[in-house]
Amino acid sequence: MEAVACGPELTPPLRALVHALKYSGIRKAAPQLVDLAHGSLPDGFLPSDAVLVPVPLHPHRLRERGYNQSELIARQWAGRCGLPVESKWMRRTRETSTQTRLSATERATNLAGAFETTGSFRKGVPVVLVDDVLTTGSTLSACASRLLAAGAPSVRGLCVAWAGEA
Repeated sequence: MEAVACGPELTPPLRALVHALKYSGIRKAAPQLVDLAHGSLPDGFLPSDAVLVPVPLHPHRLRERGYNQSELIARQWAGRCGLPVESKWMRRTRETSTQTRLSATERATNLAGAFETTGSFRKGVPVVLVDDVLTTGSTLSACASRLLAAGAPSVRGLCVAWAGEA
């Protein structure tokens, strides 16, 4: 992965907002999170020809939750920067256990082989992966390696917060 930009550190008030979006079905938290993170985005970080690709959820988790929080966040970023969102360029091929209590090594093992690009993926287009929180970087790394292997010329990561571990 080329670079990662994150919003502020995941302090208790920000964690409550992330959890509201991720676990309590409060979709209106997505624009608030992007508003808070926007000031942390370095000038020129988003290539003008890039596509925003949200980190995919496994179909089972997507059905349970009813939406992908990373896609909601990506769509908010898209509204601010004018880049397209391609939520179907990647898929999660297997359900993984929650990452919240895993070490960096356990996270990498948990995610090995969990993502792939789809037939709609276009080679030669820079990608900006979008996720909610950067902890160790394992999720973004697993997705980025698949995108680069499939022909993305560059991959950057964009998260609304960081957990202070990466």
